[in-house]
Amino acid sequence: MSHPDRIQQCHEALRGPPMTADELAYQLSLRAAEMARAEARRNPQPQLELQ
Repeated sequence: MSHPDRIQQCHEALRGPPMTADELAYQLSLRAAEMARAEARRNPQPQLELQ
C-alpha cells in the first residue's frame, strides 16, 4: 500500500463512527504490545546459557 493510500485510509477512518469502548481497549492493547516489543528491541536482555 502506498503512502497516499494509507493517508486516504486514515482520513476515511476518521470520518467513520467513533470506536466503541471494546474497540478502543483492543487498539490500546495492540499499541501497548508493540511498544513493549520496541522496548525489548532497544534493550535486549542477555541470553541464558544452557549447560
